[in-house]
Amino acid sequence: MILQFKFMKNNSIYLIMKQTILTFLVVLMSVVTVFAQTADPLESTSFYKAYMDLDIVKQAKEQNGILTTKFMDFIIGHPDSYDLNLAIINAIGTVNAKNNYKTFMSYIANKLGYTTLDKITSKCDGNIVFCLAYIKALGMVNDVEDAIKIADIALHKDEFNEPNPSYRSINLVYHLMQAQNIINLLQYTENAGEAMVVFSDFERYNKQHIKYWCCNYDKVDINNDIRKEACNIIWDYMKQFKNSYATIRVNSRSSNPYEVYVDGDLDGIVYGNSTREIEVVPGRHHIKAVQQSGYLFSPTINHRDINCSEDEEIDVYVGFQD
Repeated sequence: MILQFKFMKNNSIYLIMKQTILTFLVVLMSVVTVFAQTADPLESTSFYKAYMDLDIVKQAKEQNGILTTKFMDFIIGHPDSYDLNLAIINAIGTVNAKNNYKTFMSYIANKLGYTTLDKITSKCDGNIVFCLAYIKALGMVNDVEDAIKIADIALHKDEFNEPNPSYRSINLVYHLMQAQNIINLLQYTENAGEAMVVFSDFERYNKQHIKYWCCNYDKVDINNDIRKEACNIIWDYMKQFKNSYATIRVNSRSSNPYEVYVDGDLDGIVYGNSTREIEVVPGRHHIKAVQQSGYLFSPTINHRDINCSEDEEIDVYVGFQD
């Protein structure tokens, strides 16, 4: 009887645990569904609104998604207007945009004589090639891999490489395409675990690239060819998908490598005279750096206690005797 009672008790615990796990998975999958429906970097970042004082952008918004000759003439005729061309395409949008890529290809063939994608990407200015990529991406939001390949070719054009500065408009739209490509992987996930990997990749990419190009508006080595209001529109949408974290930059003042531990766990190595970035949840953390090589009797060990808040970036310095 006692054994039977213990079995019933354990069975009840098992059932409770099973129900808890199932409830968690249901909640998680609902989060997956909501995330998949709301995270839409290309369709939902309407930065054209920052240019609605311009007639050409107003008119593009009225086209109901159709790319007409008037706007293709403008894009071809203004190859140096990076931000404005992208704002026009953004205003035209995704509704009824499926055929815009073929329309622009045909236009280039008739106007410039380049009848294949290879000829267009090799002969046309980088801005025109990049516009073609963006048009393709907006026409097939659920499959942007080919659009990214075209964009990659554009970014290797001379006008987008040194000694020319990096254009904020081009880089922002490019990274929106890449973020969209990550989100699109959700349609291939088979379980909540795989979906969470996609979420993590998306949030990391969002922080490393979208936030960088939206928020560092005073950075001197970037050509701020896109209006700051447009950057704000993009980041106001994208920031809702970021994780709550802080960044610790471990800066070494030694020429020797150091093992870096965060709260007792090995994170990795900061090499001589370099920096290692570590993402942590907000709160108190202990950093320990242990010299790996280059010492005579015993390694130098540094201890740093920090308290960081959400989105904070903190520098700590190691590699010397405290």
